[in-house]
Amino acid sequence: MRPALPDLAAEFAATAEKAVVAAGGADLARRAEADPARRPAVAALLDGLGIADLDPRADVETAAAAAELCRVAGRYAVPYPLVAALLAGPTGRPLSLVPAARPMADHGDLFPAWTVVDPTGAGRPARPAGARLASKLGPFVTDLEADGDARPGGRGDR
Repeated sequence: MRPALPDLAAEFAATAEKAVVAAGGADLARRAEADPARRPAVAALLDGLGIADLDPRADVETAAAAAELCRVAGRYAVPYPLVAALLAGPTGRPLSLVPAARPMADHGDLFPAWTVVDPTGAGRPARPAGARLASKLGPFVTDLEADGDARPGGRGDR
């Protein structure tokens, strides 16, 4: 089943797909793996699409536009933590669900500060800790160092 999208979301998806294809499509991921320093260009591409203005919590149309952007980015394996960035909220820190024992995030090195939430719902601020793991399955995964005490049921950004 394919639900009908609001016109704004459908137009945004088409624009996003054109921009990603023009920037290299699936080759964006290949180039980023060969040279991780290329990832900030992906951030600039997404900024040009207006991701800073997409708050998926705002309304149905904006949520649909954000979902469509995620669909397009996933289709081309865009090397950027898009969902984490879309969930940043008022702090501007990307949000990531992380293992409690070892917080880490895909592309964790792209932002100086994160909000991490463990599976219990406890959240807190975090920052990159060390170099990317550069493993075969997680070439951009970075350990994060969580600050302070976890706040149960919170996002750690209060």
